[in-house]
Amino acid sequence: MGSPEVGDGIAEDREEEGLDMATARLRVFPNDEDETENGQVPAIPIKLSDLYPLLAQAYRDNYVWLRDFEDDELLVGSDLYEVVRAFANCRPSA
Repeated sequence: MGSPEVGDGIAEDREEEGLDMATARLRVFPNDEDETENGQVPAIPIKLSDLYPLLAQAYRDNYVWLRDFEDDELLVGSDLYEVVRAFANCRPSA
């Protein structure tokens, strides 16, 4: 029996509980200095289909916490990278 992925069911859980970002209880965890000193980078699998609606809402509603992660890097597959790069080069400018 495989372990469930962390990203599974984020949107469904939020809908079942009737929570939105305004009423959700968020917890803050202290930074583990040992983890970053050892060069270990956190790696948690999450499906893009679970992530992008949440990021889109946070961006659209201008949530300040999203800015805290602007310099974070995401690892994506080469196929997604090529599609995003092609889209960025082809979309009309404002």
